[in-house]
Amino acid sequence: YLLFSGIQIFGLFLGKMQLPEGYTYAQYAREGFFQLLAVSILNLILVLVCLSFFRESKVLKVIMTIMSLCTFIMIASSVMRMIIYIRYYYLTFLRIFVLWMLAVLFVMFIGVLINIYRESFPLFRYGVVIVTVLYLALSFSHPDYIIARVNIANAPGADGTGWEESVAQDYGDDFFAGPFFRGAEYNDYSYLSDLSADAAPAIIPYMESLGYDFGAYELENPTDIMSEDTQAQWWGSYQPKGFGYYYLNHNKKRLEQTSLRTFNISRYMMRKQIEARIDGK
Repeated sequence: YLLFSGIQIFGLFLGKMQLPEGYTYAQYAREGFFQLLAVSILNLILVLVCLSFFRESKVLKVIMTIMSLCTFIMIASSVMRMIIYIRYYYLTFLRIFVLWMLAVLFVMFIGVLINIYRESFPLFRYGVVIVTVLYLALSFSHPDYIIARVNIANAPGADGTGWEESVAQDYGDDFFAGPFFRGAEYNDYSYLSDLSADAAPAIIPYMESLGYDFGAYELENPTDIMSEDTQAQWWGSYQPKGFGYYYLNHNKKRLEQTSLRTFNISRYMMRKQIEARIDGK
């Protein structure tokens, strides 16, 4: 464990996040992440078993402490790998969920480390509270908005320049665009079109800058406003001129299926934003 942790420190942390020879960023992040996650979970199980079924021993405590500290290094290594992945391939919900899961594992091991030296520490209750609080934090963080805001900040604008250069100066300097991202301009419009209404505060201004006709929202199927050529180009190369109509279409259908029990504030606010732009013409 100590040898492996040393390799991680010198190879990744002190290597300035450089890619090893013979790897793509996707291979490096995925392969290393799942290996490290598996070992981290195994460590958690081993430490909990030792705490539960073996008598107290100073030597055992030292060994469990070393395992726990090495696990922190493995978690940090997994985070670094995922950050490298995001720098080149931007955000998705799965990548946010991965970082959230690593945060849960990190905080859980803090409790485990305390429990090694304090047997009276309520580890189970601590774990329940931590998972509940972090789950609520994830639920209320509007991950789809974060995804859209970050990705659109690095997508081309209507005139071919970056979105932040052409439109977003009205919003001030953008934290989400800049030297952190190293990949090509964001162009996965198919993914953007399938985001929930939570993403509307980021997607609708971007659609407006691209010249979308928001009157299409009043059609039974907003994609009907697109010409056959535009639809062919949308499906063939995922250009920005078409994704917004698909985004409006599937979120409109979700809103139409809303009942008192399934009312969603984000869908309601999205419709208000669109109606304001229609009335403003």
